[in-house]
Amino acid sequence: MDEVLSAEHQLVLNLERLIEVRFRRMALPRFYARACGLSLPVLNKVCVKHRGMPVSALISLRVIREARFLLSATTLPAASIAYELGFKDPSYFCRYFKRLTGMTVLEYRRRS
Repeated sequence: MDEVLSAEHQLVLNLERLIEVRFRRMALPRFYARACGLSLPVLNKVCVKHRGMPVSALISLRVIREARFLLSATTLPAASIAYELGFKDPSYFCRYFKRLTGMTVLEYRRRS
C-alpha cells in the first residue's frame, strides 16, 4: 500500500512540475492526463486524494498565482498579462481572475 501511495505522490509531484512548465500555454487537464499516461478521471482522483483538488484547480491556482505576481510586480496592462498567461481574450482573463480571487484586476492592483 505504501508503494502505491508513494507512486501516486510521485505522480502528483511530476504533474506539478509539468504544470509549472506549461501553465502559460493554457493546456487543458486532459493534456496533463495524457502526459501522465492516465485518463483524466484517474488523474483527478489521485490529485484529489493528495492535493484535495482536481487537475483543473491545480492549473488554475498556478495561473492565478502568476497573474497576481504580474499585477503586483509590474505595470503591464491587464491585456498584456492575459496574453502572457495564454488567454486569447483579455476580458475572459478579467472574468476568470474575478471568479477565482473575488476581486477585479483593478481592485487587486490597488490593494497590492
